[in-house]
Amino acid sequence: MNAEIILVHGLWYHGIGMAMLAGRLRNQGWRVRVFSYPTISRPFAHNAQSLLKFAQRSEARELHFVGHSLGGLLILRTLVEFNIKLPGRVVLLGTPLSGSHVARRVGEQSLLRPTLGRSVGVLCHGFPDWPTGREVGMIAGNRPLGIGRITGKLLDANDGTVLLKETHAPELTGHIVLPVTHTQMVVSAKVAEKTSQFLSSGKFQ
Repeated sequence: MNAEIILVHGLWYHGIGMAMLAGRLRNQGWRVRVFSYPTISRPFAHNAQSLLKFAQRSEARELHFVGHSLGGLLILRTLVEFNIKLPGRVVLLGTPLSGSHVARRVGEQSLLRPTLGRSVGVLCHGFPDWPTGREVGMIAGNRPLGIGRITGKLLDANDGTVLLKETHAPELTGHIVLPVTHTQMVVSAKVAEKTSQFLSSGKFQ
């Protein structure tokens, strides 16, 4: 298979947190690399440039991206701003495309706001632009257990951190909801299976 997947983690994570997802995808025959970046200390734009350089080291003919939460927003920013010529698809895992209600609530509290670091703007407001020429699928969760509770009860359907409605966008090629929490996405066998399906065919079966 002359294709490669780049995995991009979310807020407060490190690349090692994507190890199980990477292993599951490798077991399905994929070549996988994991991009790790400082989610708190560096500007979002700087991390996008680092992801570009990481992607440019690929020797594959097809380059796919899979991003968890903030990682999905970083992928979109990178694909919109920079010309990555290799074809490929994108899978987003619980990414708050329209911005995160929980992040906005955290941002309103002076003691908690620093925990969002220099990605606070994109987490609160999302990323409105969309890459051209790439099919993008979203895997969302609906098990409402997670850190979102620190900001109060989430009234709408959610994965414990991100509201289900925040994962929708008309530009998405596919959208599927699985019974997982926000943090379970990167360890779930079903998420890995559906990710592989979309990257192979451009749809969730």
